[in-house]
Amino acid sequence: MNKNKNLLLIVAGIIVGALVLLVVIKTFNKTDKIVYVDLQKVYKDFKMKGEMEKEAELLIQNRQLMLDSIVTELQLIEKDVIKSKNKELRNSFEKEKENYFQKKQYFENSNQQIIEQYNGKLWEEIQQLSVDYAKAEGYDIILGKGAAQSFVYGSEKSDCTNEFIEYINQHYEKKK
Repeated sequence: MNKNKNLLLIVAGIIVGALVLLVVIKTFNKTDKIVYVDLQKVYKDFKMKGEMEKEAELLIQNRQLMLDSIVTELQLIEKDVIKSKNKELRNSFEKEKENYFQKKQYFENSNQQIIEQYNGKLWEEIQQLSVDYAKAEGYDIILGKGAAQSFVYGSEKSDCTNEFIEYINQHYEKKK
């Protein structure tokens, strides 16, 4: 029942989206230039994404190396702690273990935040370059086709995804 309800909601959403798009297109006269871009392809092929991913991966790898180093150190100390009856040594070891887990948790949360920040910057840049591209090419509207299915069909002659990707990558390279 829940599955059917979800399917019905999805179909209704697609129909409503298509109707809204149809109304938008019909309200503009035939001289308006309307094109679309495949947002998933733009996201995948934007050079800035690749560079940001490398930057994030390097940071995450460095953090993992730091954690691995701490684990190795703890493993070495643990042998002595097990043999020892020294309470101070055991307390110190437990504190170091706790510090490790806190640092690990912090890194996991921070890594996720960094990825979200990079994605935010990436989409912000794509948005600004979309405006620039539309003005440069004389487009009145650029629609985005993506996972959310902003619209259900666009003819290939209206698809400017590859040209847009080329444009944003050229402008990104100039900014570097």
